[in-house]
Amino acid sequence: MRLITLLLVVGATSAFWQTTTSSSGDQIRSVRQEIDHAFQRHDTRQLANLVTADCHFTAPSVHTDGADAMERSHASLFTSRPDVILTHHANRIVVNEDWNLASEQGDWIERWTDKDGVTELRGTYLTMWKRDGGHWREHSETIVPETCTGSSYCR
Repeated sequence: MRLITLLLVVGATSAFWQTTTSSSGDQIRSVRQEIDHAFQRHDTRQLANLVTADCHFTAPSVHTDGADAMERSHASLFTSRPDVILTHHANRIVVNEDWNLASEQGDWIERWTDKDGVTELRGTYLTMWKRDGGHWREHSETIVPETCTGSSYCR
């Protein structure tokens, strides 16, 4: 029985490593960094170029479907919060090479100045990535705010 259990564990571990490559993980990390930099520059066109045409973004206050809708949503956000920044910190990326899909989980921070002070949101996120034409693009992201500090926005 121990031999069977060991074989199952070794087999499951081998299957995991077959679906994960550092090359794809590095590419996803690079695109994530491009997304964060484009957000810091408020470059809505670049943000739209880094996602799939049929992408989805979900947060408690907004849900967008499609790259064009996301571009408009970001443009509105950048107008209402001219100093807004957003950063992602990936804790885990798992790639399924056979299906051209990957997941990314991590923590995010969003910060902006409101009329009564700086607001900072922090939370967790889950992103699905799709490889299209050899390029990794963000397909969907769900963010969950877990803390809010600063301005009256938090109340």
